Amino acid sequence: MTPGIGERATPAHPDWELERKQGANVNVEFVFESPDRAPKVHYLAPEPQGGFRDSVDKYAATLRLPCLAQGAGPTTLRQGFDFVPNDGRKVVWTALTDVDDAKRHETLQCLSHPSGDGARIRYPQDMELRAKQGMVLARARFVDAAKSPVSEILYDGDGKSFGRAVEGYLTAMRLPCMHDLPVEALIQFNFTLEGEKSDTYVLNDLGLVQFLGAAKPVSPGSVFFDTASMKCPFDVRFTLRQPFERNQVDLLDEDVPSRRALADWLATREFDLPLRSAAHLHGQSMTIHIPCAKIDL
Repeated sequence: MTPGIGERATPAHPDWELERKQGANVNVEFVFESPDRAPKVHYLAPEPQGGFRDSVDKYAATLRLPCLAQGAGPTTLRQGFDFVPNDGRKVVWTALTDVDDAKRHETLQCLSHPSGDGARIRYPQDMELRAKQGMVLARARFVDAAKSPVSEILYDGDGKSFGRAVEGYLTAMRLPCMHDLPVEALIQFNFTLEGEKSDTYVLNDLGLVQFLGAAKPVSPGSVFFDTASMKCPFDVRFTLRQPFERNQVDLLDEDVPSRRALADWLATREFDLPLRSAAHLHGQSMTIHIPCAKIDL
């Protein structure tokens, strides 16, 4: 999606509605039919009126999906916007989600792991002689049910031999139930030696203030949340996936709709981590405790 998240302007709170302290929750589908044209905008019920609609239309006019192949079917992305009538600077929005993501996730359930000597993963001899352990993180992109995925080694920094050791396995993988939608999967391989100690990477539970203090700062005046409207206090589960893919934040105990934009925003937070730490922490989770507070950054 262009512009990127850091350069993308968000819809402004319309002046007339702001003066009267009117807010709105707007949910839309953006339908991209061409890589070089703005999407069509479909408003989901209840449809907004007046300035809110104009504001989202102007936002949509700036969006492009350059990786959409010419002649491919349309791609539909969903997004929600919460217009908060505070000082007019901030509009809260949820992450863009692909309506086909659920189908892709279901398709991964039939992932065929290779068997046989040809696809066997062998511990690299040079690493074993040095008593070195490690892990490999790879991305596999399936475009044909009968063919090998297009694979990419995202991390093999514990020793290049580990990355080479999994190449045959990746080539032999298949996704027999896939249809016409490309499907990507991140796969982690751990190489451990019996009796040898390995480095331990753990995410500890944090309060919201500690979590935000550890994350990279945001642009001043870009964020506003009032958790008093979210049935606070509450907890969310944060799963670290960056820089390889988007983090995941799940609502715990109760799915309160007003919490979703905050959860999506927390999922975009980045940390200054060495690549090795990020790779070994990939997929680990922690609980973030959200108090009753205003987040005005």
